[in-house]
Amino acid sequence: MTRRRERIPLRIVGDGPLRGEIKQEAEKHGLACISFHGQLPPGETHEQMRGARFLVLPSVCYENLPLTVIEAFACGVPVVCSRLGSLEEIVEDGRTGLHFHAGDPDDLAAKAEWAWTHPAEMEEMGRAARREYESKYTPERNYEALLQIYERAASSVKCAAPQYA
Repeated sequence: MTRRRERIPLRIVGDGPLRGEIKQEAEKHGLACISFHGQLPPGETHEQMRGARFLVLPSVCYENLPLTVIEAFACGVPVVCSRLGSLEEIVEDGRTGLHFHAGDPDDLAAKAEWAWTHPAEMEEMGRAARREYESKYTPERNYEALLQIYERAASSVKCAAPQYA
């Protein structure tokens, strides 16, 4: 396993069954650069995101459209995620974030280190992520898309006149 030259600060927001184990491991290895925030209200979660250089989504599951990615894009934060399922399509490698191989801690560490040591490139990816959000994921854009779907569905349906006896 490769060793990072620098300790990258990691803020973990959220909770789950492994939190205690992860916290113990961080303490055992003297990783004071990791802070645990637990479950936060949405506003505080977004505040944490806005203060981040990038968001890490190390999923090993096939996700559909993780809200976390959309929230990061809305905050102008690029996403470092598993090259798995729809994540590979939603996050464009090198444009709105970076991909790593799911379940490969060395690849994740390499991508995180690159992201941390290339702030200008990550800022540009954050701007691209925000543009992606504005073009695809805003409430207004989704309302327009939903109306188009309804219009196409309504125009393709041929309604017969009611028959009365």
